Amino acid sequence: MSATTTPIPTPDPNSRLWNIYVDNQAFNVTGVDGTPTTLTFAEINAQIYEVGAEQACAGFALGFVSMLFIVLLLITPAAKMRKPIFLLNMACLFCVAFREILIMIVECASYQGVGQYFLNADAQYPLSTWSANIMSAIVGIFIYALIMISLVLQVRVVFAAEPRTRWLFTLIGSVAVIVETAFTTTWVAYWIRYELYYSAFLPFWLYKTFRIFFCAFVGVASLIFLYKLGFTIYRRRKMGMNINQFGPLQIIFVMFCQCLIVPRT
Repeated sequence: MSATTTPIPTPDPNSRLWNIYVDNQAFNVTGVDGTPTTLTFAEINAQIYEVGAEQACAGFALGFVSMLFIVLLLITPAAKMRKPIFLLNMACLFCVAFREILIMIVECASYQGVGQYFLNADAQYPLSTWSANIMSAIVGIFIYALIMISLVLQVRVVFAAEPRTRWLFTLIGSVAVIVETAFTTTWVAYWIRYELYYSAFLPFWLYKTFRIFFCAFVGVASLIFLYKLGFTIYRRRKMGMNINQFGPLQIIFVMFCQCLIVPRT
């Protein structure tokens, strides 16, 4: 049975089929090992889009987090500034802002070209070139840890009137922080080795595991806060107390702020 091929459209600047064909052309280039390598305009467009999207996200995150950092410094009473939860949250915001600066440095660097991205043609760069990329990955470890420790302390505050429950959640949360830190540190170690020496092994299952684990932890902590807030509103209503300061919009706002800052790892 003979193979069928799609016929090439007739060249016509006003033809839809011809323009689609031109926009999806494939061409051969020489790889670093001297063998021919095929690239397409679609792959190059995807790489340009990825870099642009990363730059846009990093710029927005840097501006927003920096604004939030400054606002919290201005409006938080001096007495609360010495609280561990506030210090952890501020440290987390600082780390996120610093990491976004590193990401913008990486995405705007000269080694984000087509040859470097698709062909690994970057032997002309010293190992120090990747310092910003490596630093951003290491900072990500601290961001995850700071967020989870802050959530553990907040859960302790929520269960201040229930010592046994508070102790249990503190124990579980502490173990979760240790496990998550071990996962992220291991992944970053593998990733740094891959970036520097192009190691063929990257355990992507580990990457998915620590991200799912972190999302599950944040989700459980948020559900605990939501339950305690709803239960408090219900109990105050049963006692005939004024609950005008609480409502659906307030609950949504609290949960939005609780889950707002998520690491870009």
